[in-house]
Amino acid sequence: MAKQQFDLIISGGGATGWSVVLALLAQLPVAPQGDKLKVALIDSFDSNKINPHPGFDARALALSQQSLRYFQQMNIADVIKKSGTAIHRIHVSDRGAAGQVVLDHQSYQEQELGIVMEAQQLGAILLNAAESQLAQSPYIDFLRLQPDRIIKADTHRNQVQIETDGGHSLETKLLVLAEGSTSQSRQWFNMDTHVNEYQQHAIITNVVTENSPDNTAFERFTAAGPLAFLPMTEQRSGVVWSVDSADVERVMAMSDDDFLSALQTQFGCRLGKLVKTGKRQAYPLKLITTDDAVCHRVVCVGNASQTLHPIAGQGFNLALRDAWQLAAHVSRCKNNNEDAGSFRLLSALKQARKKDQQQTIQLTDSLVHLFSNNNPLLTAGRNAGLLLMNNFSVLKDNFARVAMGQQSGTE
Repeated sequence: MAKQQFDLIISGGGATGWSVVLALLAQLPVAPQGDKLKVALIDSFDSNKINPHPGFDARALALSQQSLRYFQQMNIADVIKKSGTAIHRIHVSDRGAAGQVVLDHQSYQEQELGIVMEAQQLGAILLNAAESQLAQSPYIDFLRLQPDRIIKADTHRNQVQIETDGGHSLETKLLVLAEGSTSQSRQWFNMDTHVNEYQQHAIITNVVTENSPDNTAFERFTAAGPLAFLPMTEQRSGVVWSVDSADVERVMAMSDDDFLSALQTQFGCRLGKLVKTGKRQAYPLKLITTDDAVCHRVVCVGNASQTLHPIAGQGFNLALRDAWQLAAHVSRCKNNNEDAGSFRLLSALKQARKKDQQQTIQLTDSLVHLFSNNNPLLTAGRNAGLLLMNNFSVLKDNFARVAMGQQSGTE
């Protein structure tokens, strides 16, 4: 059977995979040359089913200011702002200590510090925008294979040869793995992963509070780990509560009243009484990094490259920066008639992304270890650090830039 030829194949139909598609649509072309870019997306999920896509679960995502700038260029920022909830303030505190940091959007001449959106809503927006824009694009010839997955892949000098579970035989100049932290396709390219178990689980849910969140995001550090309250509509907050893995079954088995009482003890009364909770989900927290996430004609993006602890809400924002820079790479190569899958050019992309990725990984990992530790010296030190940061503008501004996704290498 003749192999279908593509310039680019994206494996993974979650938020990162569709972000790559939208970033391509936004950046192609600067100076059009030659034929359309031939792109395929392999999605293991059947969108015709009623069940939601596994990549678009009940989590509340905090989208940074930098992410909103990317979404603006993708022509979806307005619908995201309309559907989500603006973050005007970020309140960081340590349970049982006086130290705290408060960031306010007005101090940085921004309309908002970010937007909170449910992952399911974001998924629908990304998919609808991609389908609409692809139908009108004069620059991309697009094919979606679903439900399907890669079952075999071989790298050759000029292409990657792929066989899928659906019986498709494909060739591509560049393969993008956007399959998430459990990516199976990495095995075909000897991309080993390192896993650091935090011995924590994240419990995610939505809660209704007595007082309105008033566009304030809270990051609260507790004995077990970080606790985030993200403002949402209808007086709700999206909760990400990190608990010791040894306690997760007990917490998940609690009645709603007992769960709210335990959560109230950890969070405090800044939003008044916790009135109601939605369905709870739990998943283990790990730092997963991929060795050599770039190789000849293959690149990992998003959670397939690095999976972070949810502390500081950096995971998807980093994945979006990966997607945007990858699309910029493909666009440059298309306009310059260069091979986007060559090891030399992919190595340059890897180097360009390295600083941002390493800084973000180190930041989140350090925060987990610093704020999930009951050592009295560390407790005193981090409390003093929060007090110091809140009173020195240079330190506070650096923290704000991280919160807004403005690290080095993000433009």
